[in-house]
Amino acid sequence: MDPIPIDTGDASPMAEIAVALLALFAHMERLFMLERAAHAREVAAVRGVRAGRPRKLTADQLAAARAAIAAEQKPDPVAAAFGVSRSTLYRYLSDSEKEHQP
Repeated sequence: MDPIPIDTGDASPMAEIAVALLALFAHMERLFMLERAAHAREVAAVRGVRAGRPRKLTADQLAAARAAIAAEQKPDPVAAAFGVSRSTLYRYLSDSEKEHQP
């Protein structure tokens, strides 16, 4: 028999302790993961590298997409032409506008 039963249907004090320990370990791992990610972002920033996934659109592609949208082309064909979803296109356009605001 398992010395620490992990049965959430069991209302014994040992079962409650087992579930509490599992929750504690999960919480600790979550905190450690966040610390590792923050450290990786700091290291990337120091090295001058952008952390995270590579961007799907280059600056030139984004400028061309912005020009197409400004020329009143529909977003779906513009996004398809660059191989991204409409939501990705909107997010990139929104992010680039935020970067250029004072």
